[in-house]
Amino acid sequence: MKYIKKFEKVSQFEDFKNSSEWITPNVSYVAETSKCNFQPYTPPPALANVSDIAYWDGSSVKVCTIEAWSSTLGTPIGVVVVPEGFAPDGKVRIVSLNPVDSSGNPSDSDVKMTWGPKVDTSLTDYDMVPTTDNAGSTSTGSYSSGSLPSDNFTGTQSFVDPEAKYSKTFDFTQSPYLGDVPNPEYYKTISGYNNAFSDFNGLSNTQTLVGLGTDYEAANAAWKYTDGASNLQWYLPGMGELGYILPRFNLINTSLTAIGGVAVNDIGDFWSSTESFSNSAYKLNTYHGQVRYITKTNNFYVRPFATI
Repeated sequence: MKYIKKFEKVSQFEDFKNSSEWITPNVSYVAETSKCNFQPYTPPPALANVSDIAYWDGSSVKVCTIEAWSSTLGTPIGVVVVPEGFAPDGKVRIVSLNPVDSSGNPSDSDVKMTWGPKVDTSLTDYDMVPTTDNAGSTSTGSYSSGSLPSDNFTGTQSFVDPEAKYSKTFDFTQSPYLGDVPNPEYYKTISGYNNAFSDFNGLSNTQTLVGLGTDYEAANAAWKYTDGASNLQWYLPGMGELGYILPRFNLINTSLTAIGGVAVNDIGDFWSSTESFSNSAYKLNTYHGQVRYITKTNNFYVRPFATI
């Protein structure tokens, strides 16, 4: 009889040999059963956390902490905004090193552009966000607009997110963070309505809008952006994705500037790819954290995202 069992560490074999699982082999089989081929232990890949550096190593996109970053690793292409496991599909979202102009070219400063014409598209319409009294961990209602907390604000402390504060004393919406885990209230299903924070479909939204023509200026600009190194497809983030940029705003900007990128404007309005109605879409204001839908013909900034 031959007993075959795979071990990752010598210590595991020793534990097994001294356990009741081990059957003392016949002397004639000692030579065969005592030969074990130990494979080197490969640790699982580390989780991608918010503010980590995303870079192209010549063959693939990889992620490392800001402390571990070195230009010898590759070409930086962005910074993690949505950590691993926090989006509905579990995938990481990164923000581009630069804002873009209306032609999709990387820019050193933000350029304003429209979302598109005031007509209905085939995109899902979103009309509400969850609201909270900030006195507990659950949402207390819903409204057409609300304000996210940020590590860049100095107002009211978020009940669920110790790293972020609100700039206002009312009109609260939940942080996507509940400590170190995703906050289900952020994606909350609202009876009779669609929660704009549940839209993580920025990639497909943008592809749809680009297919409708050049009138969809913000989507086309994000779609045309290239980081100059990777083969990633960049896009205009959905409101659920864009909302993550605010609670860890300072952390993200610290990493962006450390790798030669342009910090996200802290007094600007940014378009998402989330439609509300035929004449309006959602935007985020980074000065006070307000999320609301507004007429598509307004001019706001664009910051491309990518999924890795």
